[in-house]
Order: sequence, then structure tokens, then C-alpha cells
Amino acid sequence: MNQDLHMRTAACSEYLRLLRICQGALVAWKERREEIVRLGLEGKTTGDELQRLQAEYARAYNRLERHADCCEVCRFAPRYAYATANHREFPA
Repeated sequence: MNQDLHMRTAACSEYLRLLRICQGALVAWKERREEIVRLGLEGKTTGDELQRLQAEYARAYNRLERHADCCEVCRFAPRYAYATANHREFPA
């Protein structure tokens, strides 16, 4: 898996850009959730905020996954990593 991710990010700048956005959204959601728990905040506004942050992360992750499925460079990386790790030809 690490070799696959390394190859994707090394070869595809769009994947790297989307990955950074996805990671940023996840960190924002996690940190705000921890802050809300620490401060003991409650209520509809707080719940709505957490739901919005969760949705932002879900959208970012979905864009990343869709890109990886459609991009020729990203689709090539796992097949190449598998072949080199197992000393085999590329899987179809």
C-alpha cells in the first residue's frame, strides 16, 4: 500500500492535490470535534457544524477516489506496484 501511494503521489500531481485537500478536511473535522468535546459544547448549531465538516471530508474523499479510478497514471501505479512486488507481469 505504501509503495502504491508513493507511486501515485510521485507521478500524479492532481492526486497529490486532492489528497492534501482530503487530509486537511479530515484534520479540520477531527480537531473541531475534539474541541467541542473538550469544551462540552452542545446543541443544534454545534451538531450542524460537525455535520458540515464531516460532509466536507466525505466530498473531498469522494473526489480523491473518483480521480484515482479515472486517472490513467493512478490506475497504473497499483498494477505496477503489484507486479514489481511479486515479480510478475502487470495484472489485466
